[in-house]
Amino acid sequence: MMIRFRPEVHALLAKLAQDDSRSMAGELEWLIREEAKRHGLDNLS
Repeated sequence: MMIRFRPEVHALLAKLAQDDSRSMAGELEWLIREEAKRHGLDNLS
């Protein structure tokens, strides 16, 4: 199964890769979890 992320998630991934910034890791994790919930995968730990 493939999950399609919203554009803001892709943008954050690109910025994280470009800047190699660890400060956005928490926000990225939150966005991924929220996206997973939208797809019924809210049991991710």
